[in-house]
Amino acid sequence: MGPPKNICGAPPGPDISIDKVAILEVASKRTNGSYAALLASIAMHELGHGIGIDHNGDNDIDIAFLITSADCPPESFSVDEMGMAVIFNPPPPPGAHACVIWSVARRHGQHSGDEFSPMKYTSAAFYESPTDPLKRSGDGSYKVSISSPVESLETYTGTVYKYRADLDREGLGPFPDNNRGSGINALPGEQNHAGDSCRIAATQIHITDFGPDPVQQIPCPADSPRLERADICKD
Repeated sequence: MGPPKNICGAPPGPDISIDKVAILEVASKRTNGSYAALLASIAMHELGHGIGIDHNGDNDIDIAFLITSADCPPESFSVDEMGMAVIFNPPPPPGAHACVIWSVARRHGQHSGDEFSPMKYTSAAFYESPTDPLKRSGDGSYKVSISSPVESLETYTGTVYKYRADLDREGLGPFPDNNRGSGINALPGEQNHAGDSCRIAATQIHITDFGPDPVQQIPCPADSPRLERADICKD
């Protein structure tokens, strides 16, 4: 079996090893589903990485500014209401609202694909509209305090909705041999959360050799960064 990937800070070696403390920490933060099922699905996910499988995509958003002509989405934060002094480049159009959004599931990203896939992420805060997806529009610079350094977040336009974590399923199925979205990712219209994955899990399993590069049925979005191994421990 191999070649294994480093999993959640476990020391490199010839065998697959998993940092149980890191996995337990992730599992304890989840709120949907039983603790036992969550722990099992996280273990399956990390074992998938251990036999060469990447995430279903890499373009989800951790935190960003949303520039919108509508009100800020429910459960997001308004920059004005937070009292943040942000310099946007380019400046938002007159009358637009600036909102802070986080944990956004995007099309063909980490939350995409088969609902029972061990490699599918669960429990985001928002998901982008299938018909009005997020588009990068610039950056916003701000300071947390007078003495703190200047920080920057990407800005986007588009539409986001509240992620229906109550519809997620535990990733306890087989590693899919296709990229089709199912369950929450096969709902009609604007209810479709992340659609098809851009990678097929089963084709990435490497036994005894490194094998060919994974086949991508859907080109991963151009703004999909390759994750460092440490980033996997976020989910």
